[in-house]
Amino acid sequence: AESEKSRLELLKATLLSIELRFPSVDEHSISRPLPQFLVSTPDKNFIVLRIAADLGAAVSGPGSQSSEFKDNNDTFLFHNVDDTSTMFKEEREKASSGSAVDPSQWQPKHIILCPNSLPERATTPLFDLRNFFDALSAGRRAQGCREETDSWGIGEALFYGEAVTSTQTMLD
Repeated sequence: AESEKSRLELLKATLLSIELRFPSVDEHSISRPLPQFLVSTPDKNFIVLRIAADLGAAVSGPGSQSSEFKDNNDTFLFHNVDDTSTMFKEEREKASSGSAVDPSQWQPKHIILCPNSLPERATTPLFDLRNFFDALSAGRRAQGCREETDSWGIGEALFYGEAVTSTQTMLD
């Protein structure tokens, strides 16, 4: 028991040292997946469009119909980022309310396509996407990585979700 307590304290100290924040006792935990953002490094906005097209998701202007994609485990609805502020707020409220803890109630899952800009910082409070892509770009330059205009490197396309289901089965 004492070794387990020591192990947990070490793990907590390690996570705090890399600035991960733990929820307080007063905070509501998230009981279901939240929408995920499909983003790319800002200087290569074609990446999101190409991935969306490969998944059969149409990226059109604001007010357009959401595209649907089904895989072995999930149904995904793809949304244009310009149409998502209300949907994202509603999904966050559902996730924080403790309702629908049953995974069968989590369909469809929502993917927010961000081909032209990164989402507002308030919608990704636990991860700074701009900082991530700036650091990635600086690292690629420092390592002398080739810059190609029609392809992308590791990390230049990213699915981000504050709370997701098993990453083993996502987009099977």
